[in-house]
Amino acid sequence: MSAAEPLRTVAVVGGGPVAMAAALAFARALPRAEVTLIGTPVDPAALSDHLPVLLESGRAHLALLGLDEDALLARALATPRLAERFEDWGGAPWLSAPGEAVAIPGSGAVHQRWLRIAGQAGAPPFHALLPAAAMAEAGVFAAAPPAPLDRAGYDLRLDAAGLAAALAQGLRAHKVRMVATERVVANSGADGIASVTLDNGEPIAADLFVDAAGPGGMLAQPEDGWEDWTPWLPADRLLLAPEPAGPDLLDRYRAVDCGWAATWPRARDALRVLAFDADATTPDRARRVLGRGGEAATLVALEPGRGTGWSGNRLALGDAAVQLGPLGLAGFDLAMAQLALALALLPGRAMPPLLLAEYNRRANLRADRLRDWLSAHYLAAPVRKGPFWHRLPQRAASPALGDNLGQFRQRGFLPHHDEESVAPDRWRAVLLGQGIRPRRADPVALADDPAGIHAAIRAGAESLRCAAAALSVGTGAR
Repeated sequence: MSAAEPLRTVAVVGGGPVAMAAALAFARALPRAEVTLIGTPVDPAALSDHLPVLLESGRAHLALLGLDEDALLARALATPRLAERFEDWGGAPWLSAPGEAVAIPGSGAVHQRWLRIAGQAGAPPFHALLPAAAMAEAGVFAAAPPAPLDRAGYDLRLDAAGLAAALAQGLRAHKVRMVATERVVANSGADGIASVTLDNGEPIAADLFVDAAGPGGMLAQPEDGWEDWTPWLPADRLLLAPEPAGPDLLDRYRAVDCGWAATWPRARDALRVLAFDADATTPDRARRVLGRGGEAATLVALEPGRGTGWSGNRLALGDAAVQLGPLGLAGFDLAMAQLALALALLPGRAMPPLLLAEYNRRANLRADRLRDWLSAHYLAAPVRKGPFWHRLPQRAASPALGDNLGQFRQRGFLPHHDEESVAPDRWRAVLLGQGIRPRRADPVALADDPAGIHAAIRAGAESLRCAAAALSVGTGAR
């Protein structure tokens, strides 16, 4: 936090969990400041608000809000997501899971040794070496599983309504003023936004305005701009149909000719969804592809991209700052990471330009790395038939993703990038699952006998399978 004169007043605009979390986090960080939450209607396209998920690396951000993960799980306000399963997405079905691959004796990285025997009879898929994937397929969860499952990670799906209720309780405890309005009008001042006017004519002034009002925001200025990401994240329409369902540790995806279909479990039901490209597929056809419930499904228009995060005294969070599209549902996680960064660098009332520039640099890096990881699901995939997929080979990857793909295709290596939030083995699962094989074998892995590697890999996968099966009947599962 900056040593300059601290903020005295903060106004947060938005009515969903992102805005509520921001107001609560600022109130906790600045106990002497007056924090006002200006509640506005939640945009249907604000996926960060409607479908909040924290990735493995982002679960620690619950501490910013004074929320306890175990309590959320116990009250069914959160459910674990151990893996994502992809079918018809390049060869055999594959899983992407957080955490690290199981430890296997031998020389070189586990994925490099797996590549030595990939495709041989009896060789398991790479995801069979991921503890979280083994637990997901066994249908069992433990927050702290025993070895050899102890390298597992998990994401956290949050119930939007339950999260909002928990945040509201915290807002009241920290005496955050809450008002409601349909819209706000920003009134410019010498150094940015001087105040906002509510529907009833009431003006609210603040040192800092947090725009968490969903796509487009309510306080955005023309100079803030918007960088279009549809060349890399091509799904710009989403159909959502709720259906009864029990708990599931997997999110399930299936590529279809016009995009992809998925099932997203929630605490008490599930969403069947279809993501597609509006330029290639009409909503009527998409509804037919979705099938059951398609006619009544909610249609959401999306605009994947990134705007200016912090400009003057306006800080944009959530879908007002970045839209990552529907794949993986990483928007809320990014919003919490950027909120944590804002609090760590928190300027005083003067808003030093260099400090804001540092925030934008790091916040943009975090957003861009998530974009590249999600884009790899599209641009690294083999050519498939259908209006959604046939245009993808014509689209160039971003420079950073191009570097990742180039180095991985050459020698199975992933270069380091700052502000990365996805573990290397999760990256590898996405690339290997889609059939990417390096042109050159790793020299270190070449030191071991292929037969020995094959036996060690199979033993490692079997150890995970047996441990997950044992956990399902033990006392450590929940």
